[in-house]
Amino acid sequence: MLSIVVIIYILLIQQPYQTNQLETIQTALASTVELPCSVGQNIEPANPAKIIWIRDDRADIVSLDSVITVRDRRLSILTMDSIDREERILRIINVEEQDQGLYRCVRGDITLNEVFLDVLLPPRIISHSPEHMRMTVREGRNGRFSCTASGRPVPVILWHVNGLSRPATVTTSMS
Repeated sequence: MLSIVVIIYILLIQQPYQTNQLETIQTALASTVELPCSVGQNIEPANPAKIIWIRDDRADIVSLDSVITVRDRRLSILTMDSIDREERILRIINVEEQDQGLYRCVRGDITLNEVFLDVLLPPRIISHSPEHMRMTVREGRNGRFSCTASGRPVPVILWHVNGLSRPATVTTSMS
């Protein structure tokens, strides 16, 4: 079965595909997200459209129609059928940082939807100096404090002197 999946993927990659505008969905860690794919009008109700969800940055085929092909219990496919259209939604529960990436919903050689999943990371202070963030500096002299933080989007570090914001007296360097 694995060799069949690889062959299908190679055929999809080599085919030119049409696409709509890239959609970006932002979500927080540990949340649930649903990536939409409108299959369009169901021409043959007895034979619903077969679609594939592909994760491009890892070259993973995430699903073959409603069957999840990667070992990840957090993933599922929701099927919404109505008279005039079909929806295939890729649901990811308990989102993790490594879930970030480009997902494509494909039917045959046509890309129906491209979604970039942007996983937001809460800001976190990695290091700071001095350790207790207190320093006595003689008048007219410079004091040096440093703070390194991570997160997505990149956090903004604000400095306060004696409880007041002092942006004019602070020099910030990004490395």
